[in-house]
Amino acid sequence: MKLRYEYEIAAGHRILDYSGKCRFLHGHNYFFVVEIETRELDEVGFVIDFNEVKSILLELDHKTLLRKDDPLADLLESEGQPVVRMEGNPSAENIALWVGERLRERMGDRISSMRITVWENRRGSVEYRYP
Repeated sequence: MKLRYEYEIAAGHRILDYSGKCRFLHGHNYFFVVEIETRELDEVGFVIDFNEVKSILLELDHKTLLRKDDPLADLLESEGQPVVRMEGNPSAENIALWVGERLRERMGDRISSMRITVWENRRGSVEYRYP
């Protein structure tokens, strides 16, 4: 069985140790396409509840996504701004990995395959595939 869920969020970010313009704080309307296949449905009859997928994506919505050692994170948090600290730079690639890791934590071995596509704008996307 295959689930497909599409959702859009807004988030700010910047890329550290990068010489291009994305080193400056800016934002995107990220568009996600999440596809998950399982061999068996859960006890309720779902691949996964759509609301669970949405809740993972909402963890990023209207937040500033920063690398965990970004000095801006402490400043923003001290001003009450919501920040998500990521292991690596909050590139579209790492955002896709972040979402995939959370889905794998929730679903475990039930996932037979998963694809997460993150559109940063109309011209560019990345795709994470598992396994």
